[in-house]
Amino acid sequence: MQIPKGARSLSAVLNEYVLLKEQQIEFNSERSRVQALFKGLQEIVTVYQSVSNGVLGGGGDQFNAIASPVPYSSSASPSSQQIGKTRGL
Repeated sequence: MQIPKGARSLSAVLNEYVLLKEQQIEFNSERSRVQALFKGLQEIVTVYQSVSNGVLGGGGDQFNAIASPVPYSSSASPSSQQIGKTRGL
């Protein structure tokens, strides 16, 4: 029985198999990380939508008031009246 000239040795086949298995493990690990990231992003979007739709108490204005920047004057510190206004007092 003759071995065809294009045939690879058993050690070459086994080395390629081991290499492919290692790549598969790395791929599966990376896929798990991406899926976890995606799930986290979906949870963030869900919370954002809940807050902006008023599910968590009071409506979207409450979230916008927290997220909106307060004008800043570098000339002096804010007075107690200005602080009361920004806190809703």
